[in-house]
Amino acid sequence: MLFYLHKHKKKKEYNVGVLPFEVQKGCKDKGYDNAPLALNITVRLETAMILGQDPEGDVIGIIRDATSTVSAKAMRAAQGEKCSQEDFDELFSPKTSYVRAWGAKSKQKDVTADGFLTGRVVNPHPTEPDKVQVIFELIEPGSYDPKDGRIKKSDPIFEMAVPRDSALLADLGITYAVPSKELNKLGSRDLPSDFARKKLKSDDEEEVSLTPDDVGGVSFKLYYTEKGGKAQAKELVRSKMSNKDGIPVFEAPTPAVGTQVKMLLTHRKDAKRKVGVVLKVNGQSTWKMQDQENVLCDKWLLSPGEEQDFLGFYFDADNLNKSLQRFEVKAADKTQGKSLDKLGWIEMEVFANAVPVKVKVPDEPTEEEKAALANQKAKSIGTRARGVPATWNGEEGTREKLTKRDLTDVQKALQEGNNIKLKPVRYPIAKSFEIPFRDVIDASGKAEPGPPVNKEKGLENPESIGRILIRYYDKGGK
Repeated sequence: MLFYLHKHKKKKEYNVGVLPFEVQKGCKDKGYDNAPLALNITVRLETAMILGQDPEGDVIGIIRDATSTVSAKAMRAAQGEKCSQEDFDELFSPKTSYVRAWGAKSKQKDVTADGFLTGRVVNPHPTEPDKVQVIFELIEPGSYDPKDGRIKKSDPIFEMAVPRDSALLADLGITYAVPSKELNKLGSRDLPSDFARKKLKSDDEEEVSLTPDDVGGVSFKLYYTEKGGKAQAKELVRSKMSNKDGIPVFEAPTPAVGTQVKMLLTHRKDAKRKVGVVLKVNGQSTWKMQDQENVLCDKWLLSPGEEQDFLGFYFDADNLNKSLQRFEVKAADKTQGKSLDKLGWIEMEVFANAVPVKVKVPDEPTEEEKAALANQKAKSIGTRARGVPATWNGEEGTREKLTKRDLTDVQKALQEGNNIKLKPVRYPIAKSFEIPFRDVIDASGKAEPGPPVNKEKGLENPESIGRILIRYYDKGGK
């Protein structure tokens, strides 16, 4: 991506933002709000481009959170079949000020946009059914066609074929659970290909319909308390999106502004092991608003038969109630600029211990063992986190923005927050260098895990055994 932008740009200071991608799941279900990936891919791509540039060379300016800056009508222009010239021009207007991901002289750097990256995610890949296709496109000021009254995006810059592992399943809004007998086979976050084609199962040995009542042996319940009323459990139903292609996605009613929210997790009494749970709202964990990949987040530990309710975000294990920032239902326009990567989604992932991959010494690892070891490393790498942990100030959780720091400091914080080491590339590069079409990672340096991830007591090798996503907000008001 960076190679293309450096070659394509027509001025020295070129600033680019990332807008949501259209996600297509199956032959009928496609849109910009039907899966968490549509929105959180923006943060991942921004982070990857920030980390991939050497501050000592020429750099492309990366706009942070363009999605939360553009107006609703400008966003509709970018995503709709038709739009007016006026709405389109607002994306690039000098009056529309965006924030660059890093600052200048300890001050925030406001910029105008020269281009926006967007694209499509297609599941399954048209020619490789076990993978997902990601297509990248560019929108620039000259992309509007006044004759047709619509945006003409660039031809695909390039495309990628991405293996469909368990993390990607969840980002696509696909719920899954791994049965106990399969757990010890998992040395990485990837689901075995033969298992991925089978029916999804619950934590026991019997095949059942996957529901919020049993995800890895943990049930999830959602309660709303409207002003002056009593707490009422809300039924979670398979969404219309599920019914189109058989993908298990669940929905809850959109809560009214001012509603109090509670979530209740219960581990089955007959379960045979302790589990760890990551519970997120709008992409932020209920523990310290952690925003890393789930495997990197601290986990709530539940013993068999244990029940735990959640009223908001917690920051102090020794004093949970006094470090609680309660869930608050706000009007959608009040979330503008809040950097919520999975706005409208609740996510629960359940972890249990799995047998780590081991290679017999002094034997050379087999190709299968090499792949398993590589996947085990990959599960501790992410690009989701914003690089700064949230802190409790006595009243609420706050997160420092990195936009006043210089590029070197921002890169360091993002590497630490995402547990990743990536060697940046210095631009410009030799004119004879050919831009790679698909091999993006090798082009910008191989990503490697950072320091060892802290392990929870009782979960030395946490492995995902179930994940559920619930869409609770419909921007159409339904």
